[in-house]
Amino acid sequence: MALENIAEALQDPEILAIAPVMPTKLNGPAFQPALGRDPKLKSRPHKKTSSQQKNDENQNLILEKNDRPKALNSFGFTGTSGRSGINRSGINGLYNALYRQGSSTWGVTTIKADKSRYTGEGVSIALLDTGIDQTHEAFKDILLEEIDFTGTGTEDHNGHGTHCAGTIFGKDVNGNRIGIAPGIDRALIGKVIGPKGGDSHMLYHGIEWALNNGAKIIALSLELDFQGFVSKLRKQGYQDNAATTIALDAYRQNLILFDVLMDLIASHREINGGAIIIAAAGNEDLSEGQFLLGNHDLPRAYIAPTLPGIAKDVISVGALQLSTSQNSSKTLSLADFSTSLPDIVAPGSSIISAKLGGGLTKMSGTSMACPHVAGVAALYWEEISKMGLRPGLRCEAVKDKLASTATLQPFADNAQDHSSPTLAPEHLRYGVGLVQAPT
Repeated sequence: MALENIAEALQDPEILAIAPVMPTKLNGPAFQPALGRDPKLKSRPHKKTSSQQKNDENQNLILEKNDRPKALNSFGFTGTSGRSGINRSGINGLYNALYRQGSSTWGVTTIKADKSRYTGEGVSIALLDTGIDQTHEAFKDILLEEIDFTGTGTEDHNGHGTHCAGTIFGKDVNGNRIGIAPGIDRALIGKVIGPKGGDSHMLYHGIEWALNNGAKIIALSLELDFQGFVSKLRKQGYQDNAATTIALDAYRQNLILFDVLMDLIASHREINGGAIIIAAAGNEDLSEGQFLLGNHDLPRAYIAPTLPGIAKDVISVGALQLSTSQNSSKTLSLADFSTSLPDIVAPGSSIISAKLGGGLTKMSGTSMACPHVAGVAALYWEEISKMGLRPGLRCEAVKDKLASTATLQPFADNAQDHSSPTLAPEHLRYGVGLVQAPT
């Protein structure tokens, strides 16, 4: 849409929101471009979509009343990011996440997925990412419904989507359990980031596609690339201040558009039970580099989740790392790279999962933490579905389960550390706490 038509469009009562198209990116440390594609894996035909066409530099994405998704969700899980406070009542559960090597990854055991009676059976889940290696042994006997929104084919070019998928629903590989919900037998795989990145236009259409095809859980291990958009504007000739201002306004408009989308989803939850959107909080934390010109008296800077994690009713997921203390005991703490103020946290450092071309590999990032929570949400969805709760209440019930069973116990000692001034209580770094699978 031409810029001169935007003001006129906003006067149309049928248009609920409008926002400039922004680039998207994978969450920092998790992106490993060195991962190669097995030359034996051939491209597969992909479904053509209008989003494959090259976007105009000034294109805007408009959300209209008559273009609302058909399968919609309500999500009251409101986070610690400052936009709305989560209700922490009912938090319980004791920490029993002992690190061990063996048949399950440390992420699987830490959140007790290996002890759960549920597997995600019957739950449809969507992953909007870089695609998937459908020939990988971890995805045997799983119906993978793939679509490309990037114009580069459905195959995964770097392994990020394949790794995330393995953590959510991957089958055992060589006797090693990598999947949180290995009983899932149908997954919607939307490729919204290609070899040259993606954009918000692809993301929004991917979410709509997932909703329209019955996804109950939608996992987003990506973020809108504010800094990348600033850089792009600079290359177009804008001065630094102008580029930053334009990008900030575009970010704000996309946040509004995403909030409107979530409201539309919530308004239709009675139709089919709704869906839950879970997003990586982002790898933007400054806890290790918060000092300016050597001034160690500055308060620690806590960074809120990035978009879409910060949007209304989206669960943002921070990443945990496993470390060894001086007494040789295993301890959990927020990963050095992880955003500090997520809704909930999960293992995200040195996560072993499916590797592009076969086998297993390690990746780190909030991108790796997000699939853990998505998998646990699928386990709770299965549990709730078997309780006979009417469809319109299932989404809220799953959210309540995620929040009420999460635990802050592993971080009790960390929360007592007040050796340096802070801008927020220490426990807020972990949201409602470590996600826990149903037993």
